Amino acid sequence: MNIKQFKVIIIGAPGTGTSILFNKLLNQSEYNQFDDEFGYQTVNYNNQTFKLQIWNTYRTFSHMRLSQHYYQNAQVVILVFSINESATLQQCTQLIEEIKLSVSDVLIILVGQQFTDQRQISIDEIIYFAEMNNMTYIEISYLEDSQQQINVLRQQIVAQIIDQKLK
Repeated sequence: MNIKQFKVIIIGAPGTGTSILFNKLLNQSEYNQFDDEFGYQTVNYNNQTFKLQIWNTYRTFSHMRLSQHYYQNAQVVILVFSINESATLQQCTQLIEEIKLSVSDVLIILVGQQFTDQRQISIDEIIYFAEMNNMTYIEISYLEDSQQQINVLRQQIVAQIIDQKLK
């Protein structure tokens, strides 16, 4: 059985929950901020099995530009912001520029994470931002059970990679 593997990078400003998302995508029940830089998650999609190699870049954000080895061979970049902090969506513009300078032909999925019920960014503003930057948008709320939203994100990653390869 030949399992296809895809490299996924998670990037976002400090405080946006990149490590929380990393742990959730890997089905790790405990929040592990400092031990892991990457891990693997198997995803079943259309009766096929795929392996996601997921990279957490929280340690490198302070250097502003990720080193090229993070981006090398990546198929997807998950760009994370907090819907509870408007400045984090503005920081995504700078991160998009960095991504485009570092790697061509990569899919970017915008993920808005909600940690409190005090939303600072409207859904209309987020959708407009995603459309202007040719990105899919997924929102994950930690105010409720987020596992279904995490599963949707995993499926979306594989679906978009396959769709892009078919073009």
